[in-house]
Amino acid sequence: MMSDSTNVLSPGRTLSESVVADSLLKRISAAKGRVITTQFASNIQRIGSVKAAADVTGRKLVFVGMSLRTYMDAAWKDGKAPFDPSTLVISLQGLLAHLPDSLLVFG
Repeated sequence: MMSDSTNVLSPGRTLSESVVADSLLKRISAAKGRVITTQFASNIQRIGSVKAAADVTGRKLVFVGMSLRTYMDAAWKDGKAPFDPSTLVISLQGLLAHLPDSLLVFG
C-alpha cells in the first residue's frame, strides 16, 4: 500500500485526476520547445497521465531523478504501474541528442 497525504488538512476537495490529466494534455499540446514537469514520485496515476500526454503529443518521456524510477519499478512489480518503466529509452545524458520539442522531461 502507498499513501500520500499532501494537503490532507486543507478544507474542501481536490480536482479529480481526470481533470488534471485533461489540463496536462492541453498545456503540453500547446507548448513549444522542451516541456519540463514535476510532481511527487508517489503519484503513479499522475505519472500515467503525463506519459499519455507525451504519447499523444509525440514527445518522448524522460525521467530525471531516482525516486520516479524507484516508485515506477515498484509499481510495475506490483502490477499497478500504467506502463513499463523499462520502455523509457532516453536517459538524462541523452537529452541533448534530441530536439527540444520532441521531449517531455519529468522530474
